Amino acid sequence: MSDSEAIVNGFVGSDYVSDGKWNGVPLQHAAWFPVAGVKMTIYKVAMTQNGEAYAKVTISASPAKGSIEKAIYRAADDGTLVAQDIELQPGLLCTETLRVVADGVKHELSFSDGSKGDWLCPHVPAAVLATSLHA
Repeated sequence: MSDSEAIVNGFVGSDYVSDGKWNGVPLQHAAWFPVAGVKMTIYKVAMTQNGEAYAKVTISASPAKGSIEKAIYRAADDGTLVAQDIELQPGLLCTETLRVVADGVKHELSFSDGSKGDWLCPHVPAAVLATSLHA
């Protein structure tokens, strides 16, 4: 297994649900942060030529859903996943860094206008997730 595959494997296998709490972003970027209850799944994509891997993300809802789901999250040396130059709208790009923390996955956004923000998507056990989505 390659280093990139090992890093990606550390993120896959769980569903995460946004708690809707984000930090540090000016109000003009509020739309790019998920509301409470948005589900995220991270999955691995194996590269066929060199044994490396990267990750992709699916999310249940967001104004940026299409952009986020097109992004490629590459493993970084510090154990994070990083997607660069995600085009949220013409003229506004962001870099998203995903970091595994004790409670789930921390998202850190850095926008092309210099502003930044972050939020936590807690890991949600499958049984709880199924109950909450069907209630």
